[in-house]
Amino acid sequence: MSNDSKYKEILNSKAKKVCVIAGPGTGKTKGILIPKTEALLKAGVSPEQILLLSFSRLSALDLKNRVHAKVGASTVHSFCLSFLLSENNHDIRNRLESLVFDFEEDSLICDLKIEFPAVHKLDLKRMLKGYKAGGATAQQDTALEHDDEERKFKYAVMNWLKEHRATLLGEIMYSGLELVKHLGHTELLAKIKYILVDEYQDLNKLEQEFVNKLAEGTELLLAVGDPDQSIYSFKFAHPDGILEFKEAAEAHSIDYCARCGKKIVALANQLLLQAAPNRKNLPKSLPECHDGEVSLVRPFDSQAEEFQYAFELIVKRLRKGAKPEEILEAIS
Repeated sequence: MSNDSKYKEILNSKAKKVCVIAGPGTGKTKGILIPKTEALLKAGVSPEQILLLSFSRLSALDLKNRVHAKVGASTVHSFCLSFLLSENNHDIRNRLESLVFDFEEDSLICDLKIEFPAVHKLDLKRMLKGYKAGGATAQQDTALEHDDEERKFKYAVMNWLKEHRATLLGEIMYSGLELVKHLGHTELLAKIKYILVDEYQDLNKLEQEFVNKLAEGTELLLAVGDPDQSIYSFKFAHPDGILEFKEAAEAHSIDYCARCGKKIVALANQLLLQAAPNRKNLPKSLPECHDGEVSLVRPFDSQAEEFQYAFELIVKRLRKGAKPEEILEAIS
């Protein structure tokens, strides 16, 4: 029992859209994304024609370090920003030089407080979050349009951004998607023939739509991920998106987890079954995997007490000979 035959089947696929849904430790990156990239390069594909995308900067950097130096690897958000910067004839272009990060939004809120003196700052922050949410869920045009007060706030934000020639991070994807729809495949995008996406379940709706728009006319869109592993709902991740993509692509699953012990996989399956009692496609352990160990702890009175317990537990395991990479720590 192994995943090798499934790897081979996926890597040899001639489909233009391939979706791989697989749990942790099944080899989505090591067994699929990296070998597929290497196979394309070996077949004579130019590095500039391959684009590796991920949700997180660390994941993108890891992909970059493990493949050809000239292969493009970035987050979807970062690539979208590069695309916007490469084109001049669009509304947001003259505001891209100054990005307003989350920790810099206090200046915007303070200026909005002057215009809305009767509104509490926390409410202003909540309304700003609603404005940004529109840029992650394909609804920016309709965001904050329920009443005159919301519309007034929305236009105040837009005017502030224009005045300061600044852009909120939440505007990037919405603007990028609108531009690629308007322009079609530009010189930058026309070079890309193979798109490979890691952790597809952590992308938001706009990012997923942007990726699919980029893939129009390409030779391959290969997306891997696992809806059970989506942890970025606070950033509007759309885990159902990979299930939707599955319906439009050649679909594969990888069954065996080689990372975790059998007891850990069994516990994970119990949690999955609690969420969906009729579920059949559960992760499996490889026969040669060790049993592993699961420590379920009692409730704690404070976070400091919980951290101290976890610290002492880790030290105990290390003193018994465990290797650091063999320990998975999860603290609520």
